[in-house]
Amino acid sequence: MNHSSTKRQTSNNEDFNAIYILMIDNAVDKVTQAKICVNKNQLAQKEFLLRNTSTIIDTLRNCLNISSNQIVEEIDQFYDDVCEALQIAGKAKNINLLDYIIKALTEIKGIWKNLLNNKQQKIIRNNYTPETFLLAA
Repeated sequence: MNHSSTKRQTSNNEDFNAIYILMIDNAVDKVTQAKICVNKNQLAQKEFLLRNTSTIIDTLRNCLNISSNQIVEEIDQFYDDVCEALQIAGKAKNINLLDYIIKALTEIKGIWKNLLNNKQQKIIRNNYTPETFLLAA
């Protein structure tokens, strides 16, 4: 591989990483908007926002290279758990679960940034399991 193709690959990875972080931010924004909808009793809009968030999470999951390493596999499972929590939150009228989802997505964003900086960090999978999302509901 020559220097120019290596440089182009690095640029593509940086672009992908920036987009990935923006998508996580977008998911957090949508859940935050859903919280506002709960307070305004706009439940149909809340459900719409949470479905959009699930779509974002599914897109993030589809971008993962599952065969790459254990951390990525754990992030994939984390995304499954978040999507399940989003479905539950769509039916609930309280904001506790939404706050928990926001916290979890914010933490995964930090972990993702650390991974991008080549810092190995154990995923916070033990903190965010289907049971902990249910307890937050």
